Amino acid sequence: MDNSMLFCFLKRDQMENIDIAISFLSEDEDFAQEIESRLSKYFDVFLYSKRQSDLAGTDGMETFSNVFKTDSKTVLVLYREKWGNTKWTGVEMHAIKDRCFNSSSYDFLLFIPLDTSDLPVWVPETLIYYDHKKFGLEGLIPVAHAHLKRNGVAEKKSGLESLVSQIDNQISYDQKLENYLRSSESVEAFNKESKNLVSLFTSTIESINENADKVRLTYKLDRNNIHKCYFNGYELGFYFKLRASNAAKDSILNFKLFRGIHTGYEAPDEKPDLIREVTFKPSLGKLSNFIWSSNKFSNMTTSEVVEKMLQILVEKGGKQSDNGLQIFSV
Repeated sequence: MDNSMLFCFLKRDQMENIDIAISFLSEDEDFAQEIESRLSKYFDVFLYSKRQSDLAGTDGMETFSNVFKTDSKTVLVLYREKWGNTKWTGVEMHAIKDRCFNSSSYDFLLFIPLDTSDLPVWVPETLIYYDHKKFGLEGLIPVAHAHLKRNGVAEKKSGLESLVSQIDNQISYDQKLENYLRSSESVEAFNKESKNLVSLFTSTIESINENADKVRLTYKLDRNNIHKCYFNGYELGFYFKLRASNAAKDSILNFKLFRGIHTGYEAPDEKPDLIREVTFKPSLGKLSNFIWSSNKFSNMTTSEVVEKMLQILVEKGGKQSDNGLQIFSV
């Protein structure tokens, strides 16, 4: 199921809660986070590095693009000459340009030049931009406040009103999640992301083996339909369990890490030791996209789950290697 189907199934009020989205190059992430920490007290701020799990799903690129094209009321650009020429700022720039063209307005846009390069040629000379070199962060915050208010954005409520609003939003989200997990759409998404996870799992193993000098991981699917990866005497296995054919509620993705290898012929006192177990459940991000949730990690995308679990396996096996043991595979 793609994100457009999810957006039809669920109301878009979570998407529309973005007051300001910040676009920036990786070198300016610390500055972007400073701005976010100051503005988030009063407004809902979208900062990619803090909300990556909200962007995952079957068409994360489209979801990400929509944040800057339609779903934020103000877009703040930390501009350098390279902006628009990297993977993510390129997506953001095209989304912003489409928004300018479709609305014939630049009122939502606030540029902050951080170097001496000229602004992009498509930005009109009449656009007001902020002189960061002259006024710094302290001067930027009230300018951003004024820009947001000019676009009709009210500051967050405080005290009891804020608490009631937060609880109300949480109840609304819980209801949406419950309805979604009881729908056939959730089953389609669960199955699609399960296949995607297996594909990413095997391709990541292949990539590690191709690029590493010594580390070798081995993958197999056993007769119980459990996907397994072995490294240096450790076994990482996972399986999916869909509880019903028409609803993904209570379905799971389960990972188990063992010290030792299951061969099917080991004696009772030689069975591998279970040293870690992580269970993920299907859920929805704040942007109504499919994610995996667990009580041990924050919400994760499918690719983040693969990377995290293989990281745990390699870390354990790597410690064995430090002790002088042989690299083990089956």
